[in-house]
Amino acid sequence: MFIEKYTAVVSDQNSGKQQKKVKIDADDVYDAHKKTLDSINLYEEDIFQIYNFDGKLVYDQEKGFLE
Repeated sequence: MFIEKYTAVVSDQNSGKQQKKVKIDADDVYDAHKKTLDSINLYEEDIFQIYNFDGKLVYDQEKGFLE
């Protein structure tokens, strides 16, 4: 497999508002999700969405993995 670039949108757990974007290099969306979890504060932040390099939504907090 080759490395792809993903952008994870991280939200604050209390307000639900977008807090930051995290750039992740990963093999697939599942790996990107795992690496994002490793890089955020799990007590205060949630992964809201993940987009691939083309800007396509590949993970949504409510819908799950879309790819």
